[in-house]
Amino acid sequence: MKPAGSWSYWAISTRCRRLCTDIVLTLLVGGAGGFAGYKSKIPAGSLIGSLAFTTVYSMISGHAQSFAAFRVIAQIIAGLFIGMQLASCDLKAMLQLYKPILILVTGMLGINVTVGLILHNTTGLDLMTALFAATPGGISETSVISAEMGANTLQVSVLQFFRMLSGFLIFPLLAQWLIRRLNKGGRPPVSTDTGMQANRAKSASPDTALVIIMAAAAGILGYLAKFSGGVLVFSMLAVGLLGQGGKQASVPRMVKRWAQMLSGTYIGATLSLSDVTSLKELFMPTILLVGLYLVLCLILGWVLYRFCRLKASEAFFSCIPAGVSDMALMASDLGAGGPVVAILQLFRFSSAVAISPSVILLVTQWLG
Repeated sequence: MKPAGSWSYWAISTRCRRLCTDIVLTLLVGGAGGFAGYKSKIPAGSLIGSLAFTTVYSMISGHAQSFAAFRVIAQIIAGLFIGMQLASCDLKAMLQLYKPILILVTGMLGINVTVGLILHNTTGLDLMTALFAATPGGISETSVISAEMGANTLQVSVLQFFRMLSGFLIFPLLAQWLIRRLNKGGRPPVSTDTGMQANRAKSASPDTALVIIMAAAAGILGYLAKFSGGVLVFSMLAVGLLGQGGKQASVPRMVKRWAQMLSGTYIGATLSLSDVTSLKELFMPTILLVGLYLVLCLILGWVLYRFCRLKASEAFFSCIPAGVSDMALMASDLGAGGPVVAILQLFRFSSAVAISPSVILLVTQWLG
């Protein structure tokens, strides 16, 4: 005869095995979706693919598992990569750009809040979701932080995807048209690229292990501090400061794709059928979001061009809410200073990750 309590032990053991199986299956489904999304070459394909596959799996099986550890790991990796970019920036070069940096960061925060409030008041999106959907940061980073703060993450991810897509397809075409017009009849362009390099040569051998350990430790500290987006911000700042002190890291870009897969898996596993059916309501918010960003970001680019004596291509491509390296390369193709665009884009992106969540929290508390 089995001793008392053996059945409860057996039941607990069975539940643990089932939970482990569900976790493994969820990760496999998310990984398969992430790989498919990466191969499709769409922006942030690893995140979009893993989110889509995991959402479908969650609706069909009901056994998708979403753990906070997925989110924490993804944010630490994202913070590591952003911090590596900060680490490789020349501080003297950044100091020369203090005026356009201040205008760009302040302007982008203003655009974030303005567009978010318009979306909330005209489309029925809740305030937190609308503000995060209008945040000019990365899809992965914004989606994970929005999930942490209680926004509708699926709506945020979809709207962020179309905003990012417009940043690659529509913004550059309009920017190039404006640049040609300004260069024909405007003032002579002033070069701000006085030999500065956005990516400093690494004089020291990479201290990859140390940097990764410090990024993880800082991220965990940020998690324990309960600071909005603290995991990503703390790890980003730790890596950036280490880099300025000569400690450099070399991490394969594949790791960033893994982080995007984890983010998409985490988000997708939390979604229900009702969340997915609500996507049909996002047509008008998407049109409004893209249209407002087109107008306001181009106005901000003109302000940088007019008052900061940047080249037109530097000014406008610094304001396009898309990838940091992609916009720097596009600006270089037009004969502008790629490093200038890279540094300004880096501050635009970093402020969206580090400052926007706190601003969004203040706005929602004030208006909520």
